[in-house]
Parts: sequence; structure tokens; C-alpha cells
Amino acid sequence: MDSLTDVKRWFSKSNAINLAKELHVKGKKVFGLVSWSIPEEIVYAADVLPFRLFGNSYFIEKAHMYLPSWCCSYARSCLEEALNERFKWLDGVVASKLEDTCIALFYLLRHIMKPKFTYLLQVPVIKSEKGKEYFIKEIMRFEKVMEDFIGRTIFDEDLRRAIRVYNENRRLLKMIYEMRGKGHLPLRSAEVLDIVTSSMLIPKDEHSKLIKDLLDSVNKMRRREESGIEEKVRLHISGTEVLDPEVLQIIEDCGAVIVSDDLNTGTIYFWSEVDEKEDPYEALAEQYLLRGAPNILVTRQLSRGVDERIEYMRSLIEEFNAEGVIFLIDRGCEVLGHAYPHLRDNLRKLNIPSLRLDLDYPISREHYVTRVRAFIEMVRGKHV
Repeated sequence: MDSLTDVKRWFSKSNAINLAKELHVKGKKVFGLVSWSIPEEIVYAADVLPFRLFGNSYFIEKAHMYLPSWCCSYARSCLEEALNERFKWLDGVVASKLEDTCIALFYLLRHIMKPKFTYLLQVPVIKSEKGKEYFIKEIMRFEKVMEDFIGRTIFDEDLRRAIRVYNENRRLLKMIYEMRGKGHLPLRSAEVLDIVTSSMLIPKDEHSKLIKDLLDSVNKMRRREESGIEEKVRLHISGTEVLDPEVLQIIEDCGAVIVSDDLNTGTIYFWSEVDEKEDPYEALAEQYLLRGAPNILVTRQLSRGVDERIEYMRSLIEEFNAEGVIFLIDRGCEVLGHAYPHLRDNLRKLNIPSLRLDLDYPISREHYVTRVRAFIEMVRGKHV
């Protein structure tokens, strides 16, 4: 298997988008999702394809009329795509009421795209049992609105099947990460990012088949590619979304290997599973609000969110023997911007070096290379 051709062909964002469009042409309804915090299993159980909106427009021309330049790159690039009518084929848009930019983007998309279906999910901002009870009711409300739109009932077994399908995909993605961390996967982190993001764009059962085919190909190789992982500095990547794999390519080109992350386009999306034995609504509320991989946006109590995130990062850093952390922070992400000093200081207490890179799209290689190389040499020097 030639990883640079096969993986890009199977899991590239463009290929995944084309597959979703083909399914839509054949009659399948497709909903664009704006946030990671939406229980996709509800959408999947309704026989609708959840399609995570990713903006590919890094050169913003029209979105500035609606969102200022200090808003996050994700929101501005998604809006640019909508203004260029690249989301016009979608049947619906679903977002969550987690933070102001996401809410603004939802209403702008609804106004510009005029989709047949829209829903703004009310996600509690504080993790608690009362919040969980509220979220269960909100998930049920969302399901009822979905049923009214599709014209049929979503039965418990439909939802349980969706949970099983999603959990299988989570396990397979986790296997990919574990193999990468051990040096058993002849893929670079940019390609692994494509594998994860493509899972947000196409049906989960089909994506799981693709991962199984990939793993079979890797396992059948008589001699795996030697990546030289033992000689490279092992890094953990922290942030929200990484929209352009180029930044990961730059980091690894500078002499590092990325072995773990806590990105919304990484482990935050799939690391924990929904409990298949619980009541499905309670299990989904647990997963997306309480038990799932921690995201600072889920709680407005900054100290609590930081403590949970640091513990999650620490567990991954220890599991994959990461030697340092690079924070990839979107210039417009206020939440992570505020949390960063606390995360950095907690890492210092653990004697883990870190580097902050402020992301601006399109990615400029020259802007990052010098700082990344210096950081890698500093980390390497600690172990000499």
C-alpha cells in the first residue's frame, strides 16, 4: 500500500464531500452540523446523514461583511462557503448554543442558505445532574422535531443501532491513534487528520469499512515503513479544530512525530464511547455532556474546565510518552485564548514543555518553521 496515494484517495475531504453529495443525489437527506456537541446518533437514526461543516475558504472575501476578522477562522470560512453557495445542496443545518460565534453562525447560515430544516440545540453550560436532566429532555425535543421533518417515528432500536455503529467507528479511530503512537502505522499525522475528519462527512458504517480495509492493508504489509519514530521528538497537540493539515505537516517536517492530541478534530471527537446498556437518551446525555472527552466550552467554570482538560491531556501524554506539547490556537478563539495561560502553567507544574502557535489561515510555512524547530531542539536537549 502506498499510504500517500491510497489514504488521500479514500479519506480525503474532497472525496468524502463528493460521496456525501452522491448520496444526496440518490435521495438521502443530509444535515450540516456546525458543532461537535450535537448527538449525531439522533440524526443517523433518522436515516439522515450528519455532515460536519468545514470551511475550505481560507481566503475570506465576503464573510467580513457579516463576521469581523477577530472571529474564529472556522466560523468565517464556513460562512464564506455558504455565501459562495457551496452548502446550498444541504437539507438542513443543526448547531448548538454553546458560544456566541456558533450562535451567530447558525442564524447567518439559516438566513443565507434557507434550508428546509434548522435546529439550535440547547446545550447546558454547566456539567451537573440537573444539566444532564435538562439535556435529556432537549435531546428528546430534537428527536421529535426530526421525526416531524422526516415523517416517521425514530424507535429506540433505531437509536440503539446508531449508537452501536458510532461506537464501532470510535473504536476503529482509537485503534488508528494507538497504532500511530506506537509507530506501527505508516501514515503521517496530516493523513490521520484526514481519516478523522472524513468520518464526520460520510456514513459511519461506510467509514468503518474503509478503516478496516486500511488496517488490513497495513497488517498485510511484509515490511512496514520505518518511520524513525524512535529518533524523533514525540509531541502532543492541543487546541480546538485543525482545519488545514499543513500545520501538522510542518511540525513533523521539523523533526517531530505527533503521537497524541486533544483536538475537536481528534480525540475529543471519538475517544470515549456511548454506554450501550443504558437508556439511549441518558447515555447520549452522559456522553456529550458529562462523561465524554472534556472540552472547556462545556463548562463556563474556567477552573473546572481547565482541571478536566489538563487531566485528560496528562493521561494521553503519559499513555503515548509525549515529550512536549504544542498549542495550536485559532486567533479568534476567545475560550481557548483565555484558558491557555492556565493550561500552560499546569503543564509547567508537570515539567512538560509547551509552545503556543497562533493559527492564521492560510497557513504560512515560514511563519512557523523557525519556532517549531527551536522548540523541538529545546525538548531534545532536555533528554541529552
